Amino acid sequence: PHIGLRLRARKIMAEIKNTKNLLDAGSGSGIYSFMLAKNIEHVEAIDISKNNIEQSQKINIFENINFKVGI
Repeated sequence: PHIGLRLRARKIMAEIKNTKNLLDAGSGSGIYSFMLAKNIEHVEAIDISKNNIEQSQKINIFENINFKVGI
C-alpha cells in the first residue's frame, strides 16, 4: 500500500494499543481493516456499499475480520 496509508495505520495502532476489538465504520475497500487486523484480535468492518464489502471479502486473507453491509 501507499506509504501514507501505512503511516496513518501506524498512528492509529499507536492510539489503540491493547485494543482487542475494532470497528472500522465506513471501511471502504478494507485497506485499514487489513492493515490493523495484524495486531487486533477482531475487526468488524462495515460499509454502506455492498460492492465494497463483496470486493473486500474476496481478497480477505484474515480470519479475524468480519465484513458487513450496514449503516
